[in-house]
Amino acid sequence: MNEFFRWINHPQRALWLCLSIVSIGLLQIVYEVHHQLRNVPKKSDMVTQINALIKEAVTNRLPGEKLFTIIVLISLIILGYHIIRQAWIHRMMRLQFEHQELQLLTDAYQQLFATFEKKGIKVRVISHPKLIAMSWGILHPQIILSEKMVMQCNKTELEAILLHEYYHCHRRHPLGALLLKLAAKAGWFLPIIRDLLQYIEIKMELNADRYAIEQFRSPAPIGEILLKMANQKMYYNHGGVYFAHTAINYRIQQIIDPYIPLDIPLFKPKSLFQSVMFVFLLGWMLINYCM
Repeated sequence: MNEFFRWINHPQRALWLCLSIVSIGLLQIVYEVHHQLRNVPKKSDMVTQINALIKEAVTNRLPGEKLFTIIVLISLIILGYHIIRQAWIHRMMRLQFEHQELQLLTDAYQQLFATFEKKGIKVRVISHPKLIAMSWGILHPQIILSEKMVMQCNKTELEAILLHEYYHCHRRHPLGALLLKLAAKAGWFLPIIRDLLQYIEIKMELNADRYAIEQFRSPAPIGEILLKMANQKMYYNHGGVYFAHTAINYRIQQIIDPYIPLDIPLFKPKSLFQSVMFVFLLGWMLINYCM
């Protein structure tokens, strides 16, 4: 069994397996929603259609269809809650950064690292008692540094941090991470999605480190700052992509030898088993109750 999971956890095989399971599960849910909507009056406004759909779901006597409806409703409620929560967090962080921004330091570091501004990425320094280095912003990503962070790092270390965070901004990782987290929350019934999210987050960090290594042509600068930050408590909130927050062990392995491929499991055996069983259960109910 261990040999099987070692074989199936090959990156390409594992990714295709994950995507196949998630796609089949989502297609089953979409088919059931379509099946439910067939009994809803078409020539009516949205509120009437929603009321008719809820009434149809409540009065439906088939347990399979009821279970499908419950899954869809729970997913929509969870998704709506987390969208509102992330919007609130983003707004609070924007107001906090505007209030705490140290304009003189921001201007100084914008001039010192003018390359990033020319590439459309703004560097902002804020007053905060903790170490902060992050890429933040959904539509217009920018790099946020705390005053404590810039005071504890020399120019080379700061440049390594900025190159790492620039890669996140350039590749739109704050937006990608947000969408993946929302997908994982809405897809609570498929635990393999959470494992896929963790895997992608690890790859994001490794790729950002590799970008900094390639720019310096040496792993030393990013390695020094990563080791320094790993021993200190970094600030973390549920918004943005943070330096020294994810996959520390894998990142250190990459720095020690950047040319050796890392063995990163894409999913856990338990998550795979639960997700496959859930998809089979949905398929069985779909065949027996909805067709």
